[in-house]
Amino acid sequence: MTKKLFFIIFCWVSCAVAQQRPQFSHYMYNLSMLNPAYSNADKSVVEFGAFYRNQWSGITGSPKTGLLFGHGALNKNFEGGFSILYDNIGNDIQTTNATVDLSHVIKLQKELRLSVGIKTGISSYKAAFNTLTLASGLGGTDPLFKENINMADLVFGAGLFLFSKEFYIGLSSPNLIKSELYKNTLQSESSLENHYYATAGYVHEVHQNLKVKPSILVSYLENAPVSVDIAANVLINNKLELGLGYNFSNSLNALFKFNVSQNIALGYSYGKMFNSLGSLSNGSHEFFMLYNFRKERSSRCYYNRFF
Repeated sequence: MTKKLFFIIFCWVSCAVAQQRPQFSHYMYNLSMLNPAYSNADKSVVEFGAFYRNQWSGITGSPKTGLLFGHGALNKNFEGGFSILYDNIGNDIQTTNATVDLSHVIKLQKELRLSVGIKTGISSYKAAFNTLTLASGLGGTDPLFKENINMADLVFGAGLFLFSKEFYIGLSSPNLIKSELYKNTLQSESSLENHYYATAGYVHEVHQNLKVKPSILVSYLENAPVSVDIAANVLINNKLELGLGYNFSNSLNALFKFNVSQNIALGYSYGKMFNSLGSLSNGSHEFFMLYNFRKERSSRCYYNRFF
């Protein structure tokens, strides 16, 4: 059995429980993908971002994920955004999500706001199981693998995002619609399960030129264990950011972000799993770029925020 076959079978068995949503080590910089209520502190700034992740590099057919997103204010109280997510496993399993977000920001106190948001769009899922190379031949010769999947479905999600200049707390589900993916002649079933996320982050100013930024992401998927990611970043001179992230499923990530200018930031992370799967791969690589521009000179900025 080749590494590709091992990996594809591993992923397919995981799908029998639920199809996992792709996740990034730098989750704190693309929160709008998880939570449609994510709000920009500066009402005159429009943000764009691009992410690329090569999961478990060195294994043929390992997941490769790309993300494009944008976010900005529509008027004084409403914000909108979009995201396009593409996930490819060995060219045999492909997922594409295209969604738009709308959120309403409510002022609770001078520096405390609550954003309520919804997400809607389309999700497509394709799986060419009959092209897999099995020990017994092509997947089409095995009853478990002979039926392909090619489907599209609506997406509807919702979220809450409470934030100030020092912290944020978010609760969300990017898609509340549960869809049946697969039911073959042997009555084996698979479905897209609902995902639920809780996020939190804090900015502690040690010095004018030194800030510590801990954060946490808790993911809950029906019929699967709870996943917990924690990270601690250090921001130096509002320019260079270094950090470590840890997932309780035994993976460690080194995080890096550099503000090239006031408008552009570049980032990279390297992650390694400390289990049998990690020993087969060369780790996971993640790259991203963030870009923002100011729509107008007079800013309706609530305050400077560092997340």
